[in-house]
Amino acid sequence: MGSYFDDFLYQLPPLEGWGLIIKFLLQLSQFSLERIQRLLLFRLSFTTAASSWLAIAAKMAADLAQVDPAHAARYQANLTAFTERLNGLDQRIQARVAGVAGKPYFVFHEAFDYFEAAYGLNHTGVFSVASEVQPGAQHVAAMRARLQDVGKTCVFSEPPMRPRLAETLTAGLPVRLAELDALGGTDPVDAHGYERLLENLGNGLAGCLESL
Repeated sequence: MGSYFDDFLYQLPPLEGWGLIIKFLLQLSQFSLERIQRLLLFRLSFTTAASSWLAIAAKMAADLAQVDPAHAARYQANLTAFTERLNGLDQRIQARVAGVAGKPYFVFHEAFDYFEAAYGLNHTGVFSVASEVQPGAQHVAAMRARLQDVGKTCVFSEPPMRPRLAETLTAGLPVRLAELDALGGTDPVDAHGYERLLENLGNGLAGCLESL
């Protein structure tokens, strides 16, 4: 689950509650690949995912407090801080992207639908191609024509690799290339990883679109 629950996993005192955490992770390992992929995309929405993470965090705090009552106050304090930070982050992202709603942009992967829906954004198109197959000349021409019709726009790829197709499609056009990291793979793993992931998405989208 990465750093979404680091408020409860980082710097915890030794306790029997680790058994709950291990059980939780073992249950996650039984997810199918499709379910895990859905969960990874789902977590990018505030209106749906944040409330779910808060519910899960609250359950974890309650369970840990039950098996380790000596530190119950610490778990509750972590939960309160986590809740306050998520609510504040939601407000910051709303303010950050408010000025770019309606501006056109393209992505190479439909990884941001939940995030876009939460903040009133909507990509203009998806340049979805199989990584092992290079698109034919007609396909490239059709995608490039879409960019020409739109005019000034942003095309977002995902790290660690930018598709070679991106340069081909945008050469000579008033298009900016930028990256959006849907997995947070370049971020340090710490107690603020989930918040940083979402804030970076908002900043990345707004930063490019504001320059158009």
